[in-house]
Amino acid sequence: MRQIYKNRTQTAGQTPFDNSTNGYDAIDVQAAIEETLFDAINNDRYPIQASYNGNANAGRYLEIFPGENSFNAPMLSPSTSYVVAVTAQAAANSNGAIEIYNITTNTVIYTIPFGGAASAAITGLYVNGVFLNNLIGFRTALANINKPKLRVWFNTST
Repeated sequence: MRQIYKNRTQTAGQTPFDNSTNGYDAIDVQAAIEETLFDAINNDRYPIQASYNGNANAGRYLEIFPGENSFNAPMLSPSTSYVVAVTAQAAANSNGAIEIYNITTNTVIYTIPFGGAASAAITGLYVNGVFLNNLIGFRTALANINKPKLRVWFNTST
């Protein structure tokens, strides 16, 4: 039989929490709940990738779906999100760049420059510009890129 506690006044902040084996910093239940919520929100990421299997002239939209460029078949944003990391690769060194482009608002959200290399990786970002139901495309800029590939990690907002 389940016991019902009447007139209980202890709060989660007053309840000890054993953090010795689980990696938490919290020492009470309330802090552990808040730490878990913070971690969950900050790890809510989804990746999108786009590419083009050829020499992409500046201005070419990459493909998210095979055979359809991301201007005609863009990513439909499921929520307001931030760009938190990007990686870009090419078959050869390039002075080009890839733009994350908000088709709905007609704005460049972020530019990933190759800078004369065949790859680029940028982490630690928190770039806004992706809103609920926006159409997002990915396109080359500045110069040609041979077989560009892009992966973008988004974090949803709270």
